[in-house]
Amino acid sequence: MRKKLAIGIGLVLVLLTVALVVVALIPTAEPPLRVGMTTQEVGDVMDSPGIRDRQRESFVTRVDGKTTKNTFVEASDWLGNRTAIEVCYDRDHRVESWHRISMARVRPRWVMVTMKCLGW
Repeated sequence: MRKKLAIGIGLVLVLLTVALVVVALIPTAEPPLRVGMTTQEVGDVMDSPGIRDRQRESFVTRVDGKTTKNTFVEASDWLGNRTAIEVCYDRDHRVESWHRISMARVRPRWVMVTMKCLGW
């Protein structure tokens, strides 16, 4: 009986580990940004609901006389990973390029709630 129980628990642990690895390796969904989009179009795309809701934080940076960068910070995922999408505009305020930036990891909400319930 103990042997069957140990095998069952072992199989469950292996399946949970495989599931966590698969979820961690799935790439995040990319926003539908295209080169040549206007700032208004980018704002509409970034404000639309997605897989991971974007926070309303956005930072505009003037790089030089011909390039402007706009950074949209995304909400953290269930593991606490945070990313931002940096969009570069040319002089005509059209998308020149964009890329995803990894940010500092934060404590996930479920960890904070658990810690509060435990009195930590």
